[in-house]
Amino acid sequence: MIDLTKLVEALIALTVVVITTFIIPWLKSKTNTEKWYKYLSVLDVLVSAAEQIYGVGEGPRKLEQVKEWLEKRGYTFDPNDVEAAVLRLHANGLNYTNAHGEGVVAESAE
Repeated sequence: MIDLTKLVEALIALTVVVITTFIIPWLKSKTNTEKWYKYLSVLDVLVSAAEQIYGVGEGPRKLEQVKEWLEKRGYTFDPNDVEAAVLRLHANGLNYTNAHGEGVVAESAE
């Protein structure tokens, strides 16, 4: 009778190598990408909300509010990310109302 023990051990070892080398890193990168897009979505909503609450101007006040909201939700604050979200808001020409109820159209940052 042929002993297949060595062949089975080799197949198990190969499977473990494939899983640890390819599958686990792929799953981690997919999770990180999804977390990044969720963070960007949350950030865009928070920046838009700050624009609506405080209106035109009031940059430092809005920045501080977004920082507080992000940290409350467990995210790390990065002012560069907030600036990028503001530029996205303006590039999309989204309408918002300032604190005085005046409708304002965000102009393109060109």
